[in-house]
Amino acid sequence: MMAWETSIMRSSVDALLPGLPAGKRILNIGFGMGIIDAMFRETQPSRHHIIEAHPEVLKHVEGSPDCTFGKDWEAGGPSEGAYKIHAGKWQEVVPRLLEQGELYDAIYFDTFGEDYSQLRMFFTEYVPGLLDEGGIFGFFNGLGADRKVCYDVYTKVVEMHLTDAGLDIEWNELDVDMKGLEEEGKGEWHGVKRRYWTLDKYRLPIITLMG
Repeated sequence: MMAWETSIMRSSVDALLPGLPAGKRILNIGFGMGIIDAMFRETQPSRHHIIEAHPEVLKHVEGSPDCTFGKDWEAGGPSEGAYKIHAGKWQEVVPRLLEQGELYDAIYFDTFGEDYSQLRMFFTEYVPGLLDEGGIFGFFNGLGADRKVCYDVYTKVVEMHLTDAGLDIEWNELDVDMKGLEEEGKGEWHGVKRRYWTLDKYRLPIITLMG
């Protein structure tokens, strides 16, 4: 996750937790820079579980004084295991959470270096079992975002696959401030191999159990 995505994360939290009530159960897959988890934490959830696989991110969480999601955060939960960073691939961690009977009011998915097949597997095989009645699921929607036609096609594909999984979706279209994002290798893209975002609109998914 890059810093320019902060406004999208803010809107995502607002959509996942309408009114930002305290005491909700949250699962976030992909800690990254910790932007969205810091926002989730502000709502004082009753459970806040994070899954992160990247070794460098985990090293930062465990050893950096700048990170506030380490052992002290975990120990400060309202009950044992309520606040937890699960180290490992979500494909290995999520089945265990399902077996343990964990349920969540808000689930967010934003992994690094995975293709659409993994997102589809997650919402097809796991979201229906992890999302409690009335809960909301969302993901960072960068699917095909380097070309508008691809973004539009993925929108339809996601809608079709979510329906097959027994999930409803609404899109909230947001404006994206393109300042600093216009040119490959410049501005926010300095040092980034490929500019993965070129659009001035973002479609924020709001997904619920069908019915």
